[in-house]
Amino acid sequence: MFRKLSVITVIASLLGCGTAKEGKGSMPEGKLIEVEYSEHGTMRFPNKYYRVAEEDGSFWLTHVSQEGDTTRVPVGRGLLYDLRSIIERDHLYNLEKRYHPNMQVMDGESWHFYARFDTKQSISSGGENAWPKKLSLGGVYHLLDSVYNKLIAVPVPEGDVKYFKYENYASSAEPTDYFEVGSEGGKANAKSKVSSMELKVNNPNYWRDTKKEKQFLTCRILKADIDKMNQIVKEHRMFAYDSDYPNPPEVLDGYMWNMTIEFTSGEKFYSHGSNNGPDDNGISLLVDLFNSVAFPKKDENK
Repeated sequence: MFRKLSVITVIASLLGCGTAKEGKGSMPEGKLIEVEYSEHGTMRFPNKYYRVAEEDGSFWLTHVSQEGDTTRVPVGRGLLYDLRSIIERDHLYNLEKRYHPNMQVMDGESWHFYARFDTKQSISSGGENAWPKKLSLGGVYHLLDSVYNKLIAVPVPEGDVKYFKYENYASSAEPTDYFEVGSEGGKANAKSKVSSMELKVNNPNYWRDTKKEKQFLTCRILKADIDKMNQIVKEHRMFAYDSDYPNPPEVLDGYMWNMTIEFTSGEKFYSHGSNNGPDDNGISLLVDLFNSVAFPKKDENK
């Protein structure tokens, strides 16, 4: 879609570096916890809009299209680490609060940038038909745009989860966490609904040397919790995780994990990592869900 610009807008873009001068600030301390970037023209909805922020333990990347459609996808905390590096690299902490053109412009574009840190420090800047001369927000926008387009490139699978397996090993031959739901393989109908599945978990009382206890326990997971599992897997787009999260340099000890998801449509996804992962809350939510099914808390009022 191409938008026609008025002559005065073109002139403004040539002259629109603005009268503001870049400041001489310093990079805020602490972790970056929120970023927002937008560009608006004369249209009702933004030409560009991205926001990364935490909600209910997960970080979400929100996108608003030129047609006004809002899409939200989960991202790992690593995206905020990368954004913080770009802010520091490109000296965006030196942005002025506001940029204005050197002449009056009745039409054109405006933009806004906001970054918030856990130290209660923030960076806020914007402008109307004027941009900083020496500082560029292109790095921030292109990173947000590329991450979003990569995530939505994987379509949501049809049907429901028919098999899920997650195991986490922390310097041991036995899994620290082990959850297996359903049965792997076999024919499946994308429209089939499952009302009950078997849940297999590692036994917290199992000791490898004594072998007095079973290594795994099994129970039934019913429809309400199966629906929660499907919601978490799809909402957190766990099927879009990378297949491999390689071990970070110089990390010699720690943990490793594997995850397999199979849908009733027949689509199957596999992901694993060593001392590295998507850093998304989806796995934690599933672990909490399965633990609540396998080890329900007793009602103290009874």
